[in-house]
Amino acid sequence: MHDKTNNNGIGDGGGGGADAGIQQAVPPLITFPLCGAHRVNDFCAAKSAAVEDFLKTKAADQIQRNFCRVFVLQNPDDPTHVLGYYSLSAFQIERDSMSRKHADRLGRRTAPMVLLGYMGKTDGAQAGMGAWLIADAARRVATVREHLGIWGLAVEAENDDLGKWYSKPEIGFVIAK
Repeated sequence: MHDKTNNNGIGDGGGGGADAGIQQAVPPLITFPLCGAHRVNDFCAAKSAAVEDFLKTKAADQIQRNFCRVFVLQNPDDPTHVLGYYSLSAFQIERDSMSRKHADRLGRRTAPMVLLGYMGKTDGAQAGMGAWLIADAARRVATVREHLGIWGLAVEAENDDLGKWYSKPEIGFVIAK
C-alpha cells in the first residue's frame, strides 16, 4: 500500500479474488478520477503520513506519467472535498512470493495483477470507508478484466496491523510469503 511493505495481499487469482465477496456485501460507491478541482491539500490522514503525502505531492505526477490512476470519493455536499482515495497500477507477482496454493494454480513464473497502491481516508471520515474503497477498486478491476488478462488484485500493506486487516475474511486478501 505504501513505500515500506511488510505484507503482500493477493486476490484469489483465476476468477475469485478480493472482489468476489466484497462486491456482494458493499453497496456501490461513486468514485471519480482525481482532477485539478479536488482540494488535495485539505486531505489529512494522521494515521499515515505516506498516504497524505502521496495525494498531496505525488499523485498528479504519477497520473501524468501513466504510472497509476487515482480515484477519489468526493463529499456529496462539496465535490471538491476528498473523503478518501485509492490508486491502481499494473503489477506482477512472482510465483515464489505466493502461497503454495496460489503458486500451484499459476502454472507460470509471474502473474499479471493490478496493485491497489495508496489508499486512505481523511481524518473524521466515516468508519468502514476502507472496505468501500476496496470494493470500488475491485469493481474497476473486474471491468478491466473483461478486456485484459488480470489474475488478481494485490495490495502491499504499510505495516503488520494493516496486513491483518486486509486479510480479514470480509476484506478478502491472502497474505503472500
